[in-house]
Amino acid sequence: WNDSNALFDSMRNVTERKANEKKLQDAYVKLEKLSRADPLTELANRRALTESLEYEISRFGRNKENFSIILSDIDDYKQINDTFGHDAGDFVLVELAKFMTQSLRKQDVVGRWGGDEFLIILPQTNIAGGKLLGDKLRTKICERVFIFDEKIIKLSMTFGVSEYSGICSYDNCITNADKALYKAKELGKNKVITYDEL
Repeated sequence: WNDSNALFDSMRNVTERKANEKKLQDAYVKLEKLSRADPLTELANRRALTESLEYEISRFGRNKENFSIILSDIDDYKQINDTFGHDAGDFVLVELAKFMTQSLRKQDVVGRWGGDEFLIILPQTNIAGGKLLGDKLRTKICERVFIFDEKIIKLSMTFGVSEYSGICSYDNCITNADKALYKAKELGKNKVITYDEL
């Protein structure tokens, strides 16, 4: 009887240990995911976007296929927060994140670059393709009505597009997209400008 009791205890200990190991493993996976995700929108965060860019650059090294970057932000986002409150501002960011995710191809990566800025990585896409997509997103966002707390929020976004062709670093590529975005803002917002149009 003692032997079977000991065996039962031993089996229970093994089962408990395995369950605890599984819990620990799940916690690590969750933590790893959280370290790469923006807590509000659940999109890729800056760290994850940087890793995706590094991956695209190494892929470019193998197959010499260019990729494009789109940097975009919400026009007059501060006004949305001031008029409707910060919860409404957060709601808009979350809704835009969902919309962008649904509007992109499987291989594209969209993330929150910071504040109300979104960065999109488009593998195997030249700057003209990037502009085309940016314009499609821009048009759909303008047509969309966001309803928060029974209040209607209309908004627009501005987009800057650049292309990685192996000549510069991805930092330069982001800077170029940022310059294009800045120019589009200067020209009246709700526009898509590519770096080669500057």
